[in-house]
Amino acid sequence: MKIDTNELQAVAIAGEVAAPAPRVDLYAGIHKALRALMADTLLALGRMDPDDGLDLAEATDRVLFLLQTCADHLAHENEFVHPALEARAAGSSERIAHEHGDHLAQIAELGQAVASLRAAPAAAKSRAPRRPRFARCDGRTFHFHGAKHDGGTSEGIFRRRHQTCADACRKS
Repeated sequence: MKIDTNELQAVAIAGEVAAPAPRVDLYAGIHKALRALMADTLLALGRMDPDDGLDLAEATDRVLFLLQTCADHLAHENEFVHPALEARAAGSSERIAHEHGDHLAQIAELGQAVASLRAAPAAAKSRAPRRPRFARCDGRTFHFHGAKHDGGTSEGIFRRRHQTCADACRKS
């Protein structure tokens, strides 16, 4: 059997034509960027000094920027992506629509927490937890943080850990 270059070229071209185009993933890039923004904002909150007015203002500005970015993203998906899904498969975006409603409620709750923190008198801010409790990120979305841990709140655990370490240092 003799295979010449023309036959090899024809087989290669036929393979290229027959291969399906890769699917476009509309979600991967933007959601990766949103997760990065959430993580970066959460790190900024962790570094924030609530006694430093400028630091507090910058950190809360970042939270507000994140919240607006997330709300804009949800609006875009609701306006463009979900109708396209529904046109092709009725009910396909129903679960996501409910999640978006939950996300919008969380965004509003976080916005209120930021507004309350910003409006608090300086004395109240100085008594604020050293670790901001009003936000956490689960890798997909930003949440109001009211999580409880065994033995009490995360703030209580942080204070007990600090006290225990301070006591140990005094004994040595």
